[in-house]
Amino acid sequence: LTGYEIKWRDYNNATADHIGITVGTKGQSGNAGIAIGTGADSKNRIAGALNGVNTSGADNTSVTNAIAIGTGAKANRDNSVALGGGSTTDKAGTKQTGYTLPTGVTATWSGGNSTLEGDIVSFGAEGFERQLKNVAPGEVSATSTDAINGSQLAAIADQIALKYVSINSTDVPNKDNTGAKANNSIAIG
Repeated sequence: LTGYEIKWRDYNNATADHIGITVGTKGQSGNAGIAIGTGADSKNRIAGALNGVNTSGADNTSVTNAIAIGTGAKANRDNSVALGGGSTTDKAGTKQTGYTLPTGVTATWSGGNSTLEGDIVSFGAEGFERQLKNVAPGEVSATSTDAINGSQLAAIADQIALKYVSINSTDVPNKDNTGAKANNSIAIG
């Protein structure tokens, strides 16, 4: 450090446990943990923290395989990732295997059977959400677990929009008086 001694008490207070790596003042790393940046805290087993973040669970409990990047980011669940300043993994991952539409039709999808509470990547926090930008189109299939971008959703919405039926009951008579004969009825085909 130019102009300062590394032994000065304000700068020499980083700690690292067994095979842990800590770079930066007031940083802490646990067993096999990595903490980079002032105040970075990865004191849990096999955790990573960059730039003043925390990978502790509630009440400072231990988490495993968590990564937090950004000032004030907190990955507090096993296997969770918090990206960006102030990001948290407070909301648990949940198993999602399908959805029942209001019409009663059930849609099912792949990849949600084994989701655990910590199987999440957070880009913000409640009330401080972020958008995920520059996502390439993902595979669209019955077994795909890729992310889908907005252009893919727009293309599907364009295809399912009702464009091929036009009925004007006052200008066009009932052809051959067959089909729809009752009031407010429609016959197509």
